[in-house]
Amino acid sequence: RTLLDFSRLESGHLEAHESAVEIGSLVQDVTARLDGLLSDHQVNTEIEEGLVVQADPMLLDRVVENLLANAAKHTPPGTRVILSVRARGGDAVVSITDDGPGIPPNELKRVGDRFYRGMNTATFRIRGLGLGLALVSEILDIHGTRLEVESEVGRGSLFRFRLPIAHRNTTKSRPAASPA
Repeated sequence: RTLLDFSRLESGHLEAHESAVEIGSLVQDVTARLDGLLSDHQVNTEIEEGLVVQADPMLLDRVVENLLANAAKHTPPGTRVILSVRARGGDAVVSITDDGPGIPPNELKRVGDRFYRGMNTATFRIRGLGLGLALVSEILDIHGTRLEVESEVGRGSLFRFRLPIAHRNTTKSRPAASPA
């Protein structure tokens, strides 16, 4: 699926079809869908409800899915994964924080490069082409934003992106769930 997305991106066929998206609900839906993949982790969600952004919901779904899958694959079982959606100024900030091995400083600048998987020995058992975070970066670029990464070896990583808040829904939404 990721290769197909890159093929569409390269040919100019991967376009954002923006609409109003309640980002908290989308994030909760993706988290619930990935419950099996995240089952070996302590998943905590901190979601501010009602934040609506203008974005392509399918592409945004892919971003969140790839970031959560990355956290699940690259962190040991039993570690925490914290998913947060918060308003900061005029932006909705989505962040995924993990207690994994972290990324060495010399590799941080390569995160998001196509086919780059890192050299951490803990990741050698991980299968994949190293395209997930590259796709995330390129989808976010289409939306006029970028992937921000902070990491410390031995302490974990934080992956974050921001989208302008279009408006806030004031109707009562479902409560945030904490799967796993």
